[in-house]
Amino acid sequence: MTVDVNVTEPPEPRDGDDGLNGGGDEPGDGSDRTDGGDDDGDARSDDSAGSSGGGGGGVPAGDTPESINEADVITTETEVPRRISGDTPVAAFDTVETVQTITFQTDAQVGDVQVSTIDPDTEAIDTPGVAVAVQDITVPDESADTPATIEFTIPQDRLNEIGATPEALQVFRNVDSGQEPLETTVETSGADMITVTAETPGFSVFSVNAVSEPDAAISVDAGVVETGEEITLSGINSTTEYGEIVAYEWAAGGETLTGETARTAFNEGGEYTIELTVINGAGETDTTTANLTVETGGDGTAGDVRADDGTAGDGAMADGVEQPDGFNWGVVLVIVILAILAVAGVVLARRRS
Repeated sequence: MTVDVNVTEPPEPRDGDDGLNGGGDEPGDGSDRTDGGDDDGDARSDDSAGSSGGGGGGVPAGDTPESINEADVITTETEVPRRISGDTPVAAFDTVETVQTITFQTDAQVGDVQVSTIDPDTEAIDTPGVAVAVQDITVPDESADTPATIEFTIPQDRLNEIGATPEALQVFRNVDSGQEPLETTVETSGADMITVTAETPGFSVFSVNAVSEPDAAISVDAGVVETGEEITLSGINSTTEYGEIVAYEWAAGGETLTGETARTAFNEGGEYTIELTVINGAGETDTTTANLTVETGGDGTAGDVRADDGTAGDGAMADGVEQPDGFNWGVVLVIVILAILAVAGVVLARRRS
């Protein structure tokens, strides 16, 4: 992204004034900052810089915020936003990795902005998908909920390490309810760097992650079962390219189930549709279905006891008394018919004689 930069040169320093006012309106107004002895006119401080602190919790510049004390911090840089190409404050960084600029959507003055680069492989911060870069960005309390545009730069080498493409990148902000996905724009900056721009409503821990939609897959014990027969539903073959699947939600015969595998049974015969929805750590979902045939238990064969309707061949005596094992009305009927035919044959033979 190309930014037109127009910087107004500060007035000549007065006696006792080093001219580095950290964004104050007048030289020598009490907001003077030192650059650790450098003579290059840089408005940054290498050590402590003013009393406004480096974060939403009043973190002194250079100190590690409590929110990331357990994380592996690689570098920390504190800057005072300057008004560049208009009235909006812009903080530019050149020491920390990945964060280039933060443009605040406000006309008000913003104090110290501290960016801490965290090892993306840290286990102290739960990030969705696969983390490419993680930063904690802290501002003064009065600016904590100020909307801003953050520009990140991601080395192509980092994407190569995890086998990701630029199109898979998404920026998230850590909030009390979990990870909030931010509006993200990705541009390729030459062959070696990727520019990622995110719109944020406030400040916290940010992560640039490779994310993808999951692929839900169902497997069932059998495609045809009998009523009352318990079956196992499995989503174990579901996948997601980056990160993990964190939830499995089933819908089967009006019943809601959860878990990678679930067991259920159907009390009525018919055709059923089994539905599985999987959710990965980035909040992406996928749904798939499978068909299942449930047959009414029993087929009228020997040894099968079924409900009585008083008709021959239903597997029960007409008066509701259970028939003995091996008894079959069909066989009896055939024997009776054969006996009748035999008697008729004898009678007919006698008449002819």
